[in-house]
Amino acid sequence: MLILQKKEITTLLNYGIIFDECYAQKLIAYLIQSTQEAPEVKSYRKLGWINNNDDILRFKLHKLITKKEEADEYKYNGDLDIIPRGNLKEWQNMVKSEVVGNAPLIFVLAAGFASSVLSLLNEKYDLGCIIFNLSNYSSKGKTTAAMLAVSAFSNPKVNAGTLTTYNATDNAISEIVANCNGVTVALDEVAMNGSRNFSRLLYSLCSGTSKNRLNGDSTLKEVKRYSSIIISTAEFDIIDDGSPEGLKARVFEITDPLTTNSLNSNNIKTCVLNNYAVAGEKFIEKLIVYGKDKVFELYDKAVNELKRVQVKSDLKDRVISKIAVIWITEYLMNEFFDFNIDDKETANYIVKLIKRISAEASPEEKLLNIVQEIVAENRMKFSCLGVINEYESYTDVNFYQKEFENLMKKYDIINFKKSLKILKSKGKLITESDRLTKRFVDSHSLRVNCYCFRFYKSESSSDDDIEITEG
Repeated sequence: MLILQKKEITTLLNYGIIFDECYAQKLIAYLIQSTQEAPEVKSYRKLGWINNNDDILRFKLHKLITKKEEADEYKYNGDLDIIPRGNLKEWQNMVKSEVVGNAPLIFVLAAGFASSVLSLLNEKYDLGCIIFNLSNYSSKGKTTAAMLAVSAFSNPKVNAGTLTTYNATDNAISEIVANCNGVTVALDEVAMNGSRNFSRLLYSLCSGTSKNRLNGDSTLKEVKRYSSIIISTAEFDIIDDGSPEGLKARVFEITDPLTTNSLNSNNIKTCVLNNYAVAGEKFIEKLIVYGKDKVFELYDKAVNELKRVQVKSDLKDRVISKIAVIWITEYLMNEFFDFNIDDKETANYIVKLIKRISAEASPEEKLLNIVQEIVAENRMKFSCLGVINEYESYTDVNFYQKEFENLMKKYDIINFKKSLKILKSKGKLITESDRLTKRFVDSHSLRVNCYCFRFYKSESSSDDDIEITEG
């Protein structure tokens, strides 16, 4: 340490430490001795699991939680209010009386614990971060549910613990999430966000890494890696038809009402404001005893069970890989706190959620549905729009290029050519090799460009229900 040299010791005067320079050598000797004798404390601002390249699980909250006697060596020096307050029993009783029996609210509560499970799983599986957007109208329990979820590990007051708002810069939001590795963060009211590119913010949050930024001396800041569940609230969906497929597999809409009435909401809020961060500590302690390998086994089993859900979607497996994290967290939460949650009820809700998310039609599927609607409505006068050719195993619907493009304007479908390219790759749009159309000889022996959609007669969209139970 350069400061412990005679030429440098006077630097301490800049920090308000006053001493006579004639005693500089004695001061240096005192500081060297103190450095050797003082206990070493590792301070931290970033929460979550520590990887010390051994088999011992350690989790940083307001203190280090581990089976090994080393907690005194660590000290949290961050700004979040994550020190337990109140009584665990009161919090548990509130969950049993106000939350159990309400499957959507149980799901959100499990999301409040699930970050610690997700962070463990990311050591083996590439799951990244997951966002659940609670999207419905006012007075449906969005903020109450978010407060309930974050109360597991922190003060649920806005900007006190891990519940904050979107009223911040993208960098500030990313920094908050990055410091909460393994702890769920809630972002309230999307409408308050002023981001010029909201999709880019969502991608950044889901990536699990902080942005590359420079220090004041132009050196690169350390890139933070994190695994967290992020709960968002809004009065509208943040994922729509135009959203990239990558976001649709990472950001999920929860549209169900979350509280039953104002009394239910007030009872939850009153309890979590007086009893918070008491459940998270116990959950981590139990999770450490449960063990990482058993968590991996439980996750594999859950994914295999959920794959039995009958849904035709390219996103199905990716959706299941994320939703399974919440399902196994519900199971662990029920085991650790003895909530008496109905496994069948929650499993059925998760199945319904997977079907709803996975079965949401992609833009190209919606375009095909519109084509079928147009054919059904104009069957007797379709010659004005094009030609229908029936074959033994399929039907070709040929739209004259200009007529089809006019229909796209009528239905306000702007990016229809992007959907057509995908349909072409799937063999559902028949084209010439270098274009999206094919030439067709009409009834007047004229060659015209057409969009040719092929519908196979064996295709079926039927679905079977499935019941998932804990085995």
